[in-house]
Amino acid sequence: MKHQNVINFLSGSMWLSTEAQMDAIRSVTESVLNGNNAELRTEFMGARIKAETPATGSDLYDSAGVVISGSTAVVPLHGAIAPKVNAMSAMSGGTSAELFATTIKALTKDPAVKTILLDVDSGGGNVHGIQAAANAVLAARKTKRVFTLANYDMCSAAYWIGSAAEKVFVTPTSNVGSIGVLSVLQFNSEEDQKRVEIIRSAPNKAAVNPHEPLTDEARKKLQSDIDRMHTTFVEAISLNRNISMDKANELADGSVEMGEAAVEAGLADATVEGLDDVLAQIDAMENMEGRIDVLRESYITATEEVKVLAAEIVDYETRLDEAQATIAGLETVMANQEADNAKAEFEAVLDAGIQSGRIPAGLRAEWIADFDAGSVSTSAFSRMVSNISEGTAVPSDSLTPDVEASTPDPLKPSNDLERGLFAQFGLATE
Repeated sequence: MKHQNVINFLSGSMWLSTEAQMDAIRSVTESVLNGNNAELRTEFMGARIKAETPATGSDLYDSAGVVISGSTAVVPLHGAIAPKVNAMSAMSGGTSAELFATTIKALTKDPAVKTILLDVDSGGGNVHGIQAAANAVLAARKTKRVFTLANYDMCSAAYWIGSAAEKVFVTPTSNVGSIGVLSVLQFNSEEDQKRVEIIRSAPNKAAVNPHEPLTDEARKKLQSDIDRMHTTFVEAISLNRNISMDKANELADGSVEMGEAAVEAGLADATVEGLDDVLAQIDAMENMEGRIDVLRESYITATEEVKVLAAEIVDYETRLDEAQATIAGLETVMANQEADNAKAEFEAVLDAGIQSGRIPAGLRAEWIADFDAGSVSTSAFSRMVSNISEGTAVPSDSLTPDVEASTPDPLKPSNDLERGLFAQFGLATE
């Protein structure tokens, strides 16, 4: 059988692709198989293009067609998506799902890259490797901004991958959707079938093949596999777009929406003019983030300064409290000293009055008690003493119980001036 590896690849495999994309794949394949391009045919029959060593760094980016714009990496997802880099994908301008996933993982670890932008123009491809590629995009969102631009087709497998970005942009004429799974059966001619005889060790061995009609059991099995993959596809859309399974199932009817209609349906987030428009928005985001970073640093610096000032204030308040306590102590000492000085001054005036005979010595303790109680002041007492004639007071040794009644009482005022003075201080005048 001619070109059996190609026929087996196309027939019986599950595809996440639009019919237009499948027609393009078939057209390229048939062109090569029919010998229309001998050079490509020789390359195709080699099955796969293998590099001697895996590409890394800039070589990897070059292999995947990555374009770095500032801190943004633009990653193409174009044409038919196939599991590995092979001649058919190279000829049809397609994308290797394996190389795509490897590139996304490398960009995720690249410190120079802040944003990953998927530039998608694909109608889908083979089911193998699609989930891993989408998971790589989803994982990148943990540390990078990841956006998708549908520019101009993003259908089936391409939508599975592109929808894993945090935001999906579409141009006004972009086609988005075609969520579903299909399997294309391509049978050989009747003559070829007659020359094929399949002997199986088990009933389901190679049940789906391009050489004989499907049995009911094989059709049921193939349909079951397709339904299972469809469910996985819908679950991925629900996760990627952060929508309910019910909403994801509504979107997964295989239809395609264009531009603003895709946004209204929930397949995308916003319409843009094109790639330059998205890059301009990313630059604006980065500029805003730069300003926010500066403000954040200023805030952190100011916060640290406030902490230092707060600590200094606490220290000053502590020292102020200590100073106030010291002042209060000194004021108490000074007040006590003033009180002692005042009492000493009063006692001196009192003793001078006693010595001059103006104040009886027997009243000393009473006058001191009145001074301590605050009922008499030194100045008032001095004025009183100065108004008493010298020698008026009776000597203390004459104040005895055996004094004759006819003897004048020395504690009584002897004239109007003294009576007035005694009355002023509440003393008996008679």
